[in-house]
Amino acid sequence: MGPPLLGQSSLSLPGTNQKAYTGPDTEYWKSTVEEELLNLKSNHVYEKNIPMLEGITPITSKPVFYIKYYNTGDVECYKEVFAPVDNLDSVQTLVALATKYDLELD
Repeated sequence: MGPPLLGQSSLSLPGTNQKAYTGPDTEYWKSTVEEELLNLKSNHVYEKNIPMLEGITPITSKPVFYIKYYNTGDVECYKEVFAPVDNLDSVQTLVALATKYDLELD
């Protein structure tokens, strides 16, 4: 059985893995998360062990859930991607460097 048609579910987007595993459409979100983790493993994303310098905070990521629809409005699939989470200081530094060196930000 595929994903529900529009209107058959609340189709709410969870903001965390915990909400994905406990909220509406749990079976679809669990399958989506498992598929994404398998993709990350098969692409060797987490195999590199890079030492962190003391005092440096790495860029973290968080899951972003979304639902892809057909033109008819029916659900095509549930998706999860990992988006980097940065802080305002990092953004301000990048903008300052781009301004100083006359670079364009896309």
